Amino acid sequence: MRYSLLSGIAIAAALAAPPLSAQRTPATVDPARAPMTAPETGGGDIPVSSHVIPPPATPLKLRDGATFTGLSGYYDYQANGMMHGRLVVPKNDPSKVYSVYMLATDPTDSASIGKSRRVGYGFSTDGGATWKSTQEIQAGFRLGFPYLAVAANGTPYIATHGDIKNDGTRTLIYTGVAGGTTFTRTGTYERTSVTGRSGDDGAGVIWPAMVISPKDPTKQVVVATLSPKKNEEDDYLHLSTADLGHDGAWDALKELETAKSSGGRNIMAVSPGGKIGLAYYHRDTLTKPGIYFVESVDGGATWGTPVLAMDARTMINDGADSIIVGTTLDMVYNGEEPQIVTSGSTDLLYVQQGLFYWTANGGMKQIVLNDSTIGLGQFTAFVPSDINLQTKSQPNFPFIGYPSLSVGDDGQHVVCVFQAAAQTTRVGDSTYGDAVISPDGFSYFRLWAIGSPDGGQTWGQPRIIQNFAGSGTDSASIEYPTTAETGHVSNRSFELSLSFQARRFPGMYAFVVADIDAATDGDQPADRGPINPCFQYFQRLTLDPTFFGQSASVDNGNAVKSGLGISLTRSFPNPASGAVTVDYRLPTSGAVSLKLYNSLGSQVLTAVDGENGYAGGYTRNIDVSTLPAGHYRMVLAQNGNTVSQPVNIVR
Repeated sequence: MRYSLLSGIAIAAALAAPPLSAQRTPATVDPARAPMTAPETGGGDIPVSSHVIPPPATPLKLRDGATFTGLSGYYDYQANGMMHGRLVVPKNDPSKVYSVYMLATDPTDSASIGKSRRVGYGFSTDGGATWKSTQEIQAGFRLGFPYLAVAANGTPYIATHGDIKNDGTRTLIYTGVAGGTTFTRTGTYERTSVTGRSGDDGAGVIWPAMVISPKDPTKQVVVATLSPKKNEEDDYLHLSTADLGHDGAWDALKELETAKSSGGRNIMAVSPGGKIGLAYYHRDTLTKPGIYFVESVDGGATWGTPVLAMDARTMINDGADSIIVGTTLDMVYNGEEPQIVTSGSTDLLYVQQGLFYWTANGGMKQIVLNDSTIGLGQFTAFVPSDINLQTKSQPNFPFIGYPSLSVGDDGQHVVCVFQAAAQTTRVGDSTYGDAVISPDGFSYFRLWAIGSPDGGQTWGQPRIIQNFAGSGTDSASIEYPTTAETGHVSNRSFELSLSFQARRFPGMYAFVVADIDAATDGDQPADRGPINPCFQYFQRLTLDPTFFGQSASVDNGNAVKSGLGISLTRSFPNPASGAVTVDYRLPTSGAVSLKLYNSLGSQVLTAVDGENGYAGGYTRNIDVSTLPAGHYRMVLAQNGNTVSQPVNIVR
């Protein structure tokens, strides 16, 4: 990892006086210890890590209707790094769902995993309930980093990269069959760049992003970058506007000065009016680094003047591994206005701090901050990995990251889904939590989402939408979310479609994590995380108006006084059968209770009992699986003020 000239100052400051959140002791999970219970997980066990691969590799049982796409394998963050372009749900037919997934088929060791890297494809005709899938779109060939496009007639196209001639890695195009899972390689791009260069280990122009031209649906627009050699400057962004599904020739976007030195996956999207947007990192510290946005109004033939959307303060780092370029960035159009989201920090001392959102008209704003909600992410000091205050270094795994945007078809609602490192709530401390990590030193992650009801001007509170543990479900690290670009809005509720990866135990096993086995020179198995199966899932959720911070239909009956500032903003799902997620806000500090009462007024469950709460938003996942069906009421109280909401339990 590279460090700035100020890193020495930052390190000294961090070691001299780290904040409370950086001083926490990680909640290491010990397999020999009885399972613990995290209050915000509704009684679910904290996961237990192991180096043993459970045979056979059976899919996990997850929450809230998540379905297995049939795609599974063995890999680390590259499995779904560079998220955009992995999931397509047509706006005019949401019953069809298309998905791609990067996997590995041989878990023998890290070398075998790397050599057995493949691209899988899944397809559903019933809204994601059942799936047809293929583990390899071309059997026996090492492929990676797929980007999916679907034509109006339902034909899928996948831009990826791989080595099919044994002379180096290059960009490839695969054409599928509408309604099926068979693919044929139909396009092969030159490996070398237009400047005659190739990269490390024979890698050339790779990491392709692809859209079907909005001006001519018989054309494909592909943007890719050179994989540079060590200590060598990146090349220009490369562009192709070839016939759809066929060979293409590269042209360099030389007219974009900032398109140079931007290695890694970049993001493309198409507006309803036919514009193509491109969001990319510019990493050259000699000019003006940051995230840039540029548009083409003629199907990719020419491009406008780049706009600096977010400066270098929002970049997590400029580490030598340029995969970071694609893992922290997403872009969609809301009407004709581009929307960009990235993870990063505005603080030199703390990295991986939150999410930043940009629109052409509204500029940049921070929409998610570590620890702004209990259990959300972790702070980590900007220090070398060998003295990291939380866990072992997990390359390109920010504690808040992998954001993905979905825009409502009403042009108003916007949802951002992201992964965040999991915490438990420390006993007696309702503000800060302990990191949930495995004995191997790796953080567990879960999916969160945040929504805006007014085109990104204002945002609600972050909510957990897929947890790492829960009653009656498997424990897992939940990672790499990708959302469909468009969600359907009805009665202010948002139908969100997303895919993600789940694995029983977190790790980082395709790349060296750190010199853990310091006694032995060279790359040792101990320097990598555990190998275990990874599975891709699809989920469709309905987010009600309270998710977006809109007025909730809080029921204050005769027996319940006015809220006076406290609020129960959501109880979801409702009706419920297994677990209920309860969101609430507090205006000030003071003792808090959150209890469930049956229709006779008897208290049947206590989620929070007299904890000292602080101003802000909170989330509790409450297990109701043992309660009989019926009508209940959730009551929140603080400082003598109460509010309530009805909760219906079904069996």
